[in-house]
Amino acid sequence: MYKSELISKIREFTSLAGFTDIIFRRNFEIHQTPLQDYKKGLIPKKGQMYNGEEIIQYEFHGLGCRFLITDRVLDFNYSGPNWIFEGVSMHSIWEYLEPDSLYGNQTELEDDLLALENDGLIYRVKPEFYMFRLVVNG
Repeated sequence: MYKSELISKIREFTSLAGFTDIIFRRNFEIHQTPLQDYKKGLIPKKGQMYNGEEIIQYEFHGLGCRFLITDRVLDFNYSGPNWIFEGVSMHSIWEYLEPDSLYGNQTELEDDLLALENDGLIYRVKPEFYMFRLVVNG
């Protein structure tokens, strides 16, 4: 895959992660963040939300949530103390890209992620993990 395509998919993933907060707010009375409200029992562990005619399935897990949006799996963790989108992990972007079959295996994806990191277009949230965020203006 070309690095520009992967950057585009990471931008798309990041944008959709932010959009899920909006969808939660349209479907539930949110008091804090979706994760915090789930932990307090104000949002069910799993269910469906609606974005117009589109049905979005969700299921909270640990410190994150997994969504099925159209044919895409969007799975990410929230990071405290504000419980916001933590970043794109290698596993989560692999699942997200699966419908496109852009990579033959995870090693190819890992190589491209490391190349983007070396090019300064993404950075690791924590050095010991394959959890990345886009560099602003990247």
